[in-house]
Amino acid sequence: MGIFDDLDQAEVFENSKYFQPGRYIVAIKACKFIQGGHKGDSFVIECTVKGVISEDPNAPQVGEIAAQVWNASGDKKEIARNTWLGFLCKAYNVKQKDYTGEQWKTVSAAVIDDNHLGGTVLALECFMKKTKSGGDFTQHAWRGVPTTEQLAEFGI
Repeated sequence: MGIFDDLDQAEVFENSKYFQPGRYIVAIKACKFIQGGHKGDSFVIECTVKGVISEDPNAPQVGEIAAQVWNASGDKKEIARNTWLGFLCKAYNVKQKDYTGEQWKTVSAAVIDDNHLGGTVLALECFMKKTKSGGDFTQHAWRGVPTTEQLAEFGI
């Protein structure tokens, strides 16, 4: 099969930015689990930025699409699973113990396969953290559905 065969069936990837340190109000565009990418399996949370408070000139601006992407392969699998579960708990305002493992699988399938969180507005805070090897890593802290006060702070 050539690269241009079956383009009508290919998935369109929109160009998006990565979140930089700052605070955001976002609308979830899609949550994806990509198997076998160039770095292995990955989770992706694509968002449309609705509000931003950041001093970083590279921070995505209102109206832009930004994404959180993390590796879910090999030794990263457990961390990826914990990160995914933390996101789901904040998005649904629940605790891990509120559901069984099978129920979490069902929730994950609804979010990834049926875009169940599409359009959901959430607060997100990102900050820079040093890795063990001394590199920079952007930590994403999902804060759940924003309050009226938070929305007002962003002018929304």
